[in-house]
Amino acid sequence: WVSIPHMHSMSLLIGTDDGLYRVDELPFERGDPEQVLECDVVTAVKSWDHADGIFVASSTGAYRSRDGGETWEDLEVPLGDRFWHAGESEVWSILATGEGALYYSTYLSYFTKEEDIEAAGNEIFIERDYYKLVPRTQSVNLPDSAVSATPPAGRDKPLAQTGHSEDRAVFTRVPLKTGDAVQSGDLIEVVLKITSKNDYDFLAFEDFKPAGCEPLELRSGGRWAGGLVANVELRDEKVVFFIGLLAQGEHVLRYKLRAETPGEFHALPTKGFAMYAPEVKAISDEMRLRVND
Repeated sequence: WVSIPHMHSMSLLIGTDDGLYRVDELPFERGDPEQVLECDVVTAVKSWDHADGIFVASSTGAYRSRDGGETWEDLEVPLGDRFWHAGESEVWSILATGEGALYYSTYLSYFTKEEDIEAAGNEIFIERDYYKLVPRTQSVNLPDSAVSATPPAGRDKPLAQTGHSEDRAVFTRVPLKTGDAVQSGDLIEVVLKITSKNDYDFLAFEDFKPAGCEPLELRSGGRWAGGLVANVELRDEKVVFFIGLLAQGEHVLRYKLRAETPGEFHALPTKGFAMYAPEVKAISDEMRLRVND
């Protein structure tokens, strides 16, 4: 059976295989519905804001009521003339047309063969930077709380260091532009700068890596990334960050790659999107990288 609530009289019209019935109160018992239209099998019961009345499609024709189902007029659908429908007026669907405003939105997904794809975004934006990490040794003076707490003779302020030092391995970050070259074995830091115009939740950022490079990390899992709690998945062709809540403003995601296989490679744009609102999305610039043996 088919039913719709009729708000004018707060009644419920029920289409059955034995005509149209109406009840005025919910819930109702089996014997409560009152038959208001004898039309055999009801196939549809419809009403529209732009059309006056309630419409019924049935095996005996189409009908309309302008008074909430009290009285019905036959719309005199032409009789069928083919095979077993000859002489009958069996209606299976009904539609009312009218004037009004139509609102819609659309977006385009396409494949491009252009070189150096440029960044674009809607509500979120991604800027991707590559840095070559050049190792160096830095000498660091070691503080001593016991010494620095007491000013030495002839000084107004305590000493900040004890005079002892140690050498530490650090890196110098050298920016890489598209088309630049690195050596096999070099370390690369990938920095994703994300700008969000509003607060969004449940986003994914897929960073496609150059085919000749592999992440230093070996395991997927949760990360604390610049104020964002992200779950990171290391896949064959990309590194994926899943973020539960992205606050309005600027954020940074980082990870490291090692250049391994010599050749010339393309890193397709980083792709970011809201998983439950796909119109919120962005891509970064494409990156070309050469790995020398």
